Amino acid sequence: MRLHLIIRKVHLATSMVMLSFMLIYVFTGIFLINRECFQIPEVERTGYAIPAGKKMDGDPRDYARYLGESLDLKGRVEFRQVRNEDWIFYFSFPGDRYEVRLTPKQDTLHIQRSRQDRSFFTVVQGIHVLRGFRGGWPYTLWAVMYDVAFASMYLFAVTGIIIWFRLRKKYRYGLWYLAAGLAIPGSIILLYLLWK
Repeated sequence: MRLHLIIRKVHLATSMVMLSFMLIYVFTGIFLINRECFQIPEVERTGYAIPAGKKMDGDPRDYARYLGESLDLKGRVEFRQVRNEDWIFYFSFPGDRYEVRLTPKQDTLHIQRSRQDRSFFTVVQGIHVLRGFRGGWPYTLWAVMYDVAFASMYLFAVTGIIIWFRLRKKYRYGLWYLAAGLAIPGSIILLYLLWK
């Protein structure tokens, strides 16, 4: 009986975690779908070029650190090398995004800044699409919330099946609900895979 009580409490606790996450996600999703109801600030783009100052002779992570310190850039850092061998470094912070392009000669930095004023809509959009741990505490906090919600969904499902299994004689159609719960998302995924 004690184990059964613990399972029920875990089931209840995980449902509360899932509810809080789903409320945030659904709330922000509704605003994104109805974006025409909002005045969305324009994205202002400015570009300029400066001397590189230092060549990248090692790990791009070290060079990204150097760029962040020398140009006073903050936020999430990403980088990639494109086909023409330019290195592109991205510094993303809510409302601000810098793209720093280092040419193969490594003598010039081409910098493009994309800036958007903060509004209710941009904050909602940022929350909805935020992902990953890197970039500061807002990213880390939201990523932890994602992971906790993910674990809660599995615990909720497992404890629900255990609770139903103990009461299966009373709730005979539980297996059909479980099958439907697996079949509906499975069918949607299959439909998207086969859709041409």
